[in-house]
Amino acid sequence: MSETLDNAVRTYIENHRAAFLDDLAEWLRIPSVSAQPEHGADVLRSAEWLAAKLRETGFPVVEIWPTDGAPAVFASWPSDDADAPTALVYGHHDVQPAAREDGRHRRWTPRDVALLEEMCRLTGTGVPPGEAARAAQHAFGHPAQAAPRLPVPAQAPRPGAAGSGLPLGTVRQECRGLARAAVRLDAPAVEARLALVVERLGTAAAWEEVMAPALRAVGRKWETAGERYVEVEHLLSWHVSSALRRVPPAPATTGPPVLLACVPEEQHALPVEALAAGRALALGMGEDPDRHRSGAPEGR
Repeated sequence: MSETLDNAVRTYIENHRAAFLDDLAEWLRIPSVSAQPEHGADVLRSAEWLAAKLRETGFPVVEIWPTDGAPAVFASWPSDDADAPTALVYGHHDVQPAAREDGRHRRWTPRDVALLEEMCRLTGTGVPPGEAARAAQHAFGHPAQAAPRLPVPAQAPRPGAAGSGLPLGTVRQECRGLARAAVRLDAPAVEARLALVVERLGTAAAWEEVMAPALRAVGRKWETAGERYVEVEHLLSWHVSSALRRVPPAPATTGPPVLLACVPEEQHALPVEALAAGRALALGMGEDPDRHRSGAPEGR
């Protein structure tokens, strides 16, 4: 997915967020507990609700398949392009019992959902996750405590968009998008944006122009804000490492082996991982791997 299309999809979702949440709440009101036989009719009602919503969305093929257990819902939207990729989405339309048992989970209440939404709203404006959690708990009356003072994000959000709150300076737009997703602790978005920049820019440019600037900004913010951004640093570092390790290994060569290692003053192995990924990509393309060089993020 291109960056423009990705932004358009996210904008559409944000603009229709309230309607999506209303639909979800309506669906969850159906007690479709497949583990309890007395709710068999409710499970069927859940399948019918989903089928109707898929037809409303525009799917030309929607079917409910009876099974020995819960009814399955099948929907398909064929493309006119025979070479178009196929996207498969699988999920459950039933819910778990709401009864609370020792050592087991309980069903979320409307207050739980509202608290989570408030925390997500705050982290989306650059508030550290720990502070956002305490502020959301205070806003909904638990636990009883004085209202926490929320830090002011380093960058004011643009109208209609959430700022990252990180000192990024002049960077590529892809870096800003990555930073916003990291501050929100939006792991799927971080993973998707990293995969996109590696695909579009190549490993070396993705590291030097997107990954490293974001990591440096997180490091500087962590230094000035205590431990309040440690969750962001851990999430971003883990996903950057995962993205670099997805680069196919270098093909076997007849030359001497190359040993990559951190020097005593380095505080992170990510630059070495970036160098290894860049060399592997260059060797795979028949290029000179020594042109791929990376610097360690500052303030880590």
